[in-house]
Amino acid sequence: MENVQKNATQKAVKKTVKKVSKIKGKAPKVETKTEPVEPKITMDELIPLKEAVEQAKLIMEKARGEANDLQQKAQELIKEAKSSYRDALLPYKEACKKASVECEYSIGRISNVSDRVVFLTERVDNDPSRFFWTLS
Repeated sequence: MENVQKNATQKAVKKTVKKVSKIKGKAPKVETKTEPVEPKITMDELIPLKEAVEQAKLIMEKARGEANDLQQKAQELIKEAKSSYRDALLPYKEACKKASVECEYSIGRISNVSDRVVFLTERVDNDPSRFFWTLS
């Protein structure tokens, strides 16, 4: 049906171009483009494709659920391991203090903290609002 309409409109365009070209004297060339017609898909062909998509979606949701469960289990394992580490470390740290020996292990985020930095300030000139900063 669409092809018949396209052909009819193309013929009508050619006729009008010929009429206009007779009036002006020169006939321009009209390019006709034929687009490849894709075959239509029937509902019978769509049903198996839709079922495959639904099945893949269920598998993906199941995998996400399993991944979330594994993440929670891993977090619980880490939590238990941290508490057992702290329980074992506290008596060792106390023993190191009594023996006046530096303990090489730490708890938590202490190892991420940088050394303390002290800034000395000196007045420059007699203006109290201006300071000279030095790093010590």
